[in-house]
Amino acid sequence: MPCHRCLDFTRNRVFFLAALGLAAVLMLAASVAAGDLKAYRASGSLVYKTDGGNVSNAQGATIGRIEGDSYYSGSGSLKARLDGQKLYNASGSLVAKFDGGPIYNAQGSLMGKLDNESLSNAHGATIGRIEGAGGAGDPATAFLVLLLLGII
Repeated sequence: MPCHRCLDFTRNRVFFLAALGLAAVLMLAASVAAGDLKAYRASGSLVYKTDGGNVSNAQGATIGRIEGDSYYSGSGSLKARLDGQKLYNASGSLVAKFDGGPIYNAQGSLMGKLDNESLSNAHGATIGRIEGAGGAGDPATAFLVLLLLGII
């Protein structure tokens, strides 16, 4: 006759491994979805989209690449880097700061605001929308916001 404690240990271990596997699948699915964004003008026309780490224009040509917290041009040169809520250009100069939704330039002037998926300029006029926006803490969202604002 099998030991009841042994059966409980085996059953619990199977449940634990199944839960761990499910968590890994859900995390992978969330990270894949976060990398697929689309940026539109206020008129509704597509301007940029991301597919994993590649950034493409409306015609489908790759114009850049996002790797971690860095944005590279289509030729492979570093264009911008995020460090927390701050954006630096390739030479290391501060270009912009994110404060939740508002985006400020290095001097502290308001440049725009991201509210959920809607992007407005400093005057409050809606200039675009980012479908699937993950907030200013998400590098793909931040880089698309900065592209739409014309900062990078």
